[in-house]
Amino acid sequence: MRRLKYLGLEWSCRKSETRISRSSFFYIDRLGKGKRMDLSRKTWKEEEEEKERRREEEDEEEKKKKRKCKRNRKKKKKKAEAQRAKRTCKLNEEGNGT
Repeated sequence: MRRLKYLGLEWSCRKSETRISRSSFFYIDRLGKGKRMDLSRKTWKEEEEEKERRREEEDEEEKKKKRKCKRNRKKKKKKAEAQRAKRTCKLNEEGNGT
């Protein structure tokens, strides 16, 4: 029987089990009970890194959306100003012509 230190728990792997599948290990928890653990599952560190990566991607997407909204707002503002300028020009021309 081999023993490994893994995430603060004492792990032991039986040779007969390793021949069948290397992903299934037995570990002894703090109470001294033997349990089977599937090592194909990600460790807590990997899960945390993945969560962090997802959060960063979401933040990036939000920033892009905000930038796009800001750009659209600026475009609308310019368009509205141009229309106002056109209207005032027309009004001035009509006022001067009469």
